[in-house]
Amino acid sequence: MAEIREISPELAEKARTELNEVEKRIPEDIAALREWIFKQPHLNARTNDQFLVAFLRGCKYSLQKAKQKIDYFHAFKSISPKEFTNIQISDKTMKLTKLGPLLPLPNPMKPDGPRIILTRYEGIDLDEFSYLDLFKNQIRIFDIAMHEDDNCVIGGFINVVDMANVKLSFFLKFDPVLGKKFGVFTEKAVPFRVGSVHIINFPSEAMTILKMIQQLMPKKIKERMMVHPTMESLYEYVPKEYLPEEYGGNNGRIGDSIETWEKLMIKYKNYFEEDDQYKTNEELRIGTKVNSESLFGLEGSFRKLEVD
Repeated sequence: MAEIREISPELAEKARTELNEVEKRIPEDIAALREWIFKQPHLNARTNDQFLVAFLRGCKYSLQKAKQKIDYFHAFKSISPKEFTNIQISDKTMKLTKLGPLLPLPNPMKPDGPRIILTRYEGIDLDEFSYLDLFKNQIRIFDIAMHEDDNCVIGGFINVVDMANVKLSFFLKFDPVLGKKFGVFTEKAVPFRVGSVHIINFPSEAMTILKMIQQLMPKKIKERMMVHPTMESLYEYVPKEYLPEEYGGNNGRIGDSIETWEKLMIKYKNYFEEDDQYKTNEELRIGTKVNSESLFGLEGSFRKLEVD
């Protein structure tokens, strides 16, 4: 049997019925994916079982799609190193983690359901932490979740974004190129099922900026992004019980979730220190090279932006 973590019966059933997983064939599928990686002269990728099975599950066991996602996952580091490399765990990283701007909550929605991720930007000082710092924090959490969170890999995730008490200056400093890159990375390279994004307490004076952000997102993500005028509106999609205690729910305390992720960041310190070596070398790629235009389509994209 492949060296992957045993999953719950509920998740195993979901993987079987929705992701085409056949338990006895998992080692064979992982071996096929690993063999393909070894044959690619341009690709230096991780090949441990837990990493590879995340891509197989995220692509419903289509080997072709899994190959493409793994290729993109590593190409981003070569094409856009400023954003996708140098994500090591530092004192600054740990200070940001302690603020908890992005927190996967302890309990998913149902045993086989998606992970709920709470995003909170209150208290984030952009004079101390840049949007790039926040961006890299999200990459770290996605990377750790690929290895640690079976609900996220099999059931996907739902993002609840709370913009309460966030100053207008925070929105005015938004980097549209960074936003575009993160949206494309989430769609093309992250092996999670695209979930919905629920925004609460969004200030009306920043709505124009939100519309710009929505235009930068891939179509699938944009269609699943909702702004809720009230908490009751949110509860139709994310029942109150699945929110943290600070929001009146039963899904743990925010402080405890922060502690959990502080420990995970420390656990993965060596992992991230060696991470930059895993990337593509486009000079060695056989066939069409990957570049910024093919990945992000950035050229001309901002000329097309229309904000009401």
